[in-house]
Amino acid sequence: MFAVFNFVTNVHDVLQVSRADFENCNTQSPIASYINGPATVNLNTSGDYYFICGVGVHCSQLRQRMTLSVVASSTSAPPPTTGGPTVGTPPPPTTTTPPPTSTPSGPSGAASSNGHGKAAIAAVVLTASVAALVL
Repeated sequence: MFAVFNFVTNVHDVLQVSRADFENCNTQSPIASYINGPATVNLNTSGDYYFICGVGVHCSQLRQRMTLSVVASSTSAPPPTTGGPTVGTPPPPTTTTPPPTSTPSGPSGAASSNGHGKAAIAAVVLTASVAALVL
């Protein structure tokens, strides 16, 4: 997954910082710095990511900072149930999903039932949120 920060080079920057540096708007020891906009930041692991603008008072007074929380998606099937219904208990109802009647248009994999579609949607939402916040 990734986030895109849309900002004007030499007007803003993006610093990835620790939580303590985020809370204090400390620009002295960034984990990573992105000085050319737009900047794409890979979010490869689950956890919280902290970003601030390191230009002037943009973080401390203008509050140009944000936290992104990345949660691992669950793509495994639920565990199988053990045993069957007990005597006198009707079986649970079953549902069947009919096959699609037409092929979806758009890029390959745009509509997915294997969980990857959710990740793609999350990436788009994160990108839009980040871009709107930094502008």
